[in-house]
Amino acid sequence: MKQKYIIEKDDNKTDLVIREFSELEKAEYSLLIEQTYKLADIKKAAAEGTEALMTAIRTSDFFPPHSITEKIAVAVTALLSDSGQDSIEVAVDDAKILKEEEAGLEEELEPEEDIDELLEDDFSFDAGEEEADKDEGEEDAE
Repeated sequence: MKQKYIIEKDDNKTDLVIREFSELEKAEYSLLIEQTYKLADIKKAAAEGTEALMTAIRTSDFFPPHSITEKIAVAVTALLSDSGQDSIEVAVDDAKILKEEEAGLEEELEPEEDIDELLEDDFSFDAGEEEADKDEGEEDAE
C-alpha cells in the first residue's frame, strides 16, 4: 500500500501538522489522520536527536512503523532547518519497505545448521551418576 505524509507548518508558524494519506486507487489518496504538534515541542525534540524526535512524533493516534517514523523525522528536521520552506512530502510504499527489510533480515541470518544436529541429545547419563544425584537430593531434603 502506498502512503504519503504531508508535513507542514501552520500559517501562524506555531504548530506543525502531519497528514497521513493512503492510496485507494492509482494516484487517488484519502486522508487517514491529521496530527497537530506544538512547533516549539518538535524543535526541542529535534535538538535532542532523531530518536527523541521520533518519540515526540508518535502518539496513541498516530503510530507509524519505525522505518516510516524515521523518514518522517528526517523530513521534519529538513523542514525545520529551512526557514523558507513551509511543507514537505514523504512518500512510502509498504511493498518496497517490506522487501528491503526482508533482504536485510536474510543478510543477518547465520547459515542454516543441520536441524538433525541441533536436535541430537548430547546428554549421556551414567546410571551411577543418576542414582548419586537422586541420593544427594534426598539428603538435602532432610
